[in-house]
Amino acid sequence: MQITGRPEGYYVNGVEFDGFQNGELIDAKGLGYEKLLTAEWSTARGPLRDAADRQLEAAGSTPIHWIFAEEGAARVASEIIPE
Repeated sequence: MQITGRPEGYYVNGVEFDGFQNGELIDAKGLGYEKLLTAEWSTARGPLRDAADRQLEAAGSTPIHWIFAEEGAARVASEIIPE
């Protein structure tokens, strides 16, 4: 609700997003993703990529705006999520 002002759980073709705003699907990631994605021991990159792939397929031609609370997490995500 923090980003879109709407309750959690906006679904498109069975795939969850955080909302829909200004013609874009929204998916927001909160604090903690930077550490999770950059730690040597972490295996989180694969699941994040898989989730993004599912969202892209479900969204079709509708754009997706991924929002990350931490700049480092956004940077890593931009390397692993296809454009």
